[in-house]
Amino acid sequence: MEYIKEIEKFCKDSFSKEKSVIIPIYLEFEFNKNQINDVWRFIEKKYSYSFFFSKKFDLSSKDKNTYMGYNPSKIITREKNKNYIIEDGKKNQSNESIDDLINLELNKKKFVVPNFPNFTGGFVAFFGYESISLNEKIPIYPMKKGDFPEVVLMLYETIFVFNEQKNSLRIFDNIQIDPGHTLKNRIEDSKKIIKNAYSALLKMSITPNNKIFKPRPSHSNHTKLEFCKKVNKAKEYIKQGEVFQIVLSQKFERKTQVIPSEVLFALKEINPSPYLFHYKFANFNIIGSSPELLIKSINGKIKVKPIAGTRKMSSKQDENKKIAEELLKDEKEMAEHLMLIDLGRNDVGKVSKIGSVNLIKKMEIEFYSHVMHIVSEVEGEKNNDLDFFDIFFSGFPAGTVTGAPKIRAMELINELEPCRRGFYSGGIGLIDYSKDFDSCIAIRSMQIYKEKATFQAGAGIVFDSIPENEYQECINKLIVLERALTIAEQGKKSP
Repeated sequence: MEYIKEIEKFCKDSFSKEKSVIIPIYLEFEFNKNQINDVWRFIEKKYSYSFFFSKKFDLSSKDKNTYMGYNPSKIITREKNKNYIIEDGKKNQSNESIDDLINLELNKKKFVVPNFPNFTGGFVAFFGYESISLNEKIPIYPMKKGDFPEVVLMLYETIFVFNEQKNSLRIFDNIQIDPGHTLKNRIEDSKKIIKNAYSALLKMSITPNNKIFKPRPSHSNHTKLEFCKKVNKAKEYIKQGEVFQIVLSQKFERKTQVIPSEVLFALKEINPSPYLFHYKFANFNIIGSSPELLIKSINGKIKVKPIAGTRKMSSKQDENKKIAEELLKDEKEMAEHLMLIDLGRNDVGKVSKIGSVNLIKKMEIEFYSHVMHIVSEVEGEKNNDLDFFDIFFSGFPAGTVTGAPKIRAMELINELEPCRRGFYSGGIGLIDYSKDFDSCIAIRSMQIYKEKATFQAGAGIVFDSIPENEYQECINKLIVLERALTIAEQGKKSP
């Protein structure tokens, strides 16, 4: 706690401007990385509202941490065009907009310490695909009973940050100091909260998962023939000049009694990706291992990462090299990717300073467990006048899951797809008290609710798409989710 004097000066300077401040207090402990999975098993079983969010596979990022938390102090949801606040066990409708409800918590000044992780407390966020209606007048399917809310924002004041490289655990507790109040006793109270949380982890008891369930078949909301007909319909719109591309998806459902955390850890083992997450919201579980950044704003830099162009991986390394070379020579895939680079530039440019947008990675191949992708990155310098809502919705939903032009593509998606997308192609991420945020696209993801797993994948339809190939692309993308479910159902416990 060497930074106490810095905190006192920071508070004094901030209070002179009549602004409340957020102070993250933390203690650091040694912690065996092999226990991280058990910590989440313990939290998931005990707490109805909790989260797991890992970025440790993002090799290009300095932020290689696993975040967890439980019992949020406040939850904001959007359901059937109404906003709600859940606090102290009570759920009340709010007349405030989602934007205002977010800013109410974030319009405070945060004390930032060098070398802190990018997230030390704030909102753990979920925006479903249909939440685009907050920002654009797009036709969407109405929400039905059993659908996950369009927006869920869980405010966490106390979080766990694990660093596997250092075998360390930092527990953060965020305290708010208002003008006219002092730090007296607050820091010591916060340290007690942290020590109690750590003691609970040391005493956690994990019951071995010996249950085995027979894997059941999954069922699509399209037959192959139906999907191919919709691809041809999409191609008609493209030929008419309505759009350049439409991303059509199909949804699969599978009955299961699996323990959700075991699916997460199966994905962790078989499909290491830049983002790994599990959000538990009452009886809903959203689980995924997403390869794709949606949009992030860290230290004044805004970044998007278009991924488009997919091939199934071979079990032989030499063959994968040839497949990658062929992919980069495929005119259809390259044209599609270039279009999405331009869309990414446009999205970032809307919220960046003039002349600051750059293409920092162009058409590189990234390899995953079952597929390879063409990847690019676009970066810009943040326009300081904008808030989270402005920046997030500048790129949401991503063009890689809608098509282009984005608005017309979404209108046609509503026409051609038979139901809500829900969690699929939405946004999952963390919004720090500093207003920095990082989010990924909810792909390679699933929802588990009342013994039913739901997962979805799409394919980008262009002028010369072959319907059968686009159908197969969806199937290829979902192989890893089917496999993770089966591994978890068969009781093969991940370390």
